[in-house]
Amino acid sequence: MEIEAKIDSGADITVLPQNVVRELRLIPAGRVTVSSFDGQEERKYTYFLNLHFGNFKFSMVEVVGAKRRDALLGRDVLNLLKTILDGKTMNFELLDP
Repeated sequence: MEIEAKIDSGADITVLPQNVVRELRLIPAGRVTVSSFDGQEERKYTYFLNLHFGNFKFSMVEVVGAKRRDALLGRDVLNLLKTILDGKTMNFELLDP
């Protein structure tokens, strides 16, 4: 399945749209407390899945689901890569260090 994602360097964990979680029939693996951008805390189920984008493949990535249209690629995955955010040109680069 292919979905759009945003890089979210402020997110500790990668987030999938809840409808994708349902469509993939992911099985809850645990629960975590997450804080939204406005500081509200909520308990969320976590799920494990294999994540592929570009030339990158990550096995057993723990993610949470949320009511949104796109995914958020969080620090859990970004920290495995060299991430270059170039604000002047409005570009980014993800590299395998």
